[in-house]
Amino acid sequence: MLFNKPMVLHSKQADGRHWLTTIDMPPLQIWPVAENHCRVGHFLATLISAKLGSLKSDIPEEMTLTRADVTSVASLSGHYLELKAEAGDVRIRLVAMKGPEGSEDESEQDDDPPQFITPQPPLDWTGDYDKWIVSIW
Repeated sequence: MLFNKPMVLHSKQADGRHWLTTIDMPPLQIWPVAENHCRVGHFLATLISAKLGSLKSDIPEEMTLTRADVTSVASLSGHYLELKAEAGDVRIRLVAMKGPEGSEDESEQDDDPPQFITPQPPLDWTGDYDKWIVSIW
């Protein structure tokens, strides 16, 4: 992490949705989300990057994020006071992929494609990605 805070980049898609990416190791991507979900996407990218940076082992397939994880990240702890006090743990899957589903990046056949860790909802999640992102907040 650069200066103890991941650098979160974002780009705007033609349909107005925003794709967030970190340049940390491992690189992390948040699939394109609605413009009004950018703040939670940035929050999630920062939190997951910090937690992955604290792990001494391989990247797990699943991870649980807690309120304690938020308070342990200096760049988040003082800025997200509106988080619900009763907020529970959030389970996420960490999937290695090239790009968002259906993107040109995903379909390219490189010998050594760039891999991103992409947080995904648990397998039992029934809504879409945007609904899952909002549920984290």
